[in-house]
Amino acid sequence: MAIDTEAEVRVAAANSIGEFCQLLDAQTVTSQILPVVRELCQPPADPDAQMTFQTNQELREHVAENICSIAPVLGPDSTISEILPLIGVFFGDETIEVRRKVLATLAPVVETLGTEAAEQHILPDVIRMAQDPQWRVRLSVVETLPIYAKHMGMDLFNQMLLEFELKGLTDQIAHIREVAVKNLEPLFKLFGEAWFSENILPTIADASKRTGPAAYLGRITSLQSIGILSTHISPGLLQDTLIPQIAVPLVGDKVVNVRIAAAEALVKCGDRLGDKSSDSVIGRALGSLAGDPDGDVVVAISKSRR
Repeated sequence: MAIDTEAEVRVAAANSIGEFCQLLDAQTVTSQILPVVRELCQPPADPDAQMTFQTNQELREHVAENICSIAPVLGPDSTISEILPLIGVFFGDETIEVRRKVLATLAPVVETLGTEAAEQHILPDVIRMAQDPQWRVRLSVVETLPIYAKHMGMDLFNQMLLEFELKGLTDQIAHIREVAVKNLEPLFKLFGEAWFSENILPTIADASKRTGPAAYLGRITSLQSIGILSTHISPGLLQDTLIPQIAVPLVGDKVVNVRIAAAEALVKCGDRLGDKSSDSVIGRALGSLAGDPDGDVVVAISKSRR
């Protein structure tokens, strides 16, 4: 892999590391595969070799994206001694894509190590990069939060990572907010409605009431959160809290995109509740939106009902 003259061959080999290693025993992987991988990961001390290392940047990105897939073959102990040092090299790489790709593919390592070892060896770096100024690095952390939640359990997740889900919901980068909203569904399934009500609802409720130049983004996020969870949230919480306190007040928002988000959320809530009455709270709110002067709001209602 490292010495083939064709870059495409080296990249293809890097992309098949995990699949190939599954056909081998741990000792063969440790003695035959990992020395080559280390050579690709570690910057050479010889200045004359630096140029070659830089030309292998794309290859290093692909190795970073696939190195974690070796962990199940090696098992916990060898993952700690062999894989974690390489992950550490990638975490410290000056290339954003290298850091991002290893972050996005940590699941096999977390699953192999288990909760206690992952907390000790992985989470400190993950938490550090969750605060990275580069938004793509933060995005990769937010994308993997449901993975950590699955293996860490509610208490440890709340203690160490919940704040990054909440920050993701209010991040200035739209893509991060979108991913954080998508995370709500698997997190809700894992931890339940009581967890959602205690830990997430206050944030989206607060965002739905904020005003100011960019606050409309938070109002949209709060409505999107209701929409994505509408099929899971109990009718009582929808009827008593989310619809009257968050969705309905935003029907008359001055920002068109907020009214569009309100229309989409209310249609989903109506479907969840089986509410088709024009005299109901949802029906009156959608009736108001159906007469909106902006045609995109009316279109949003029609699309949501399909």
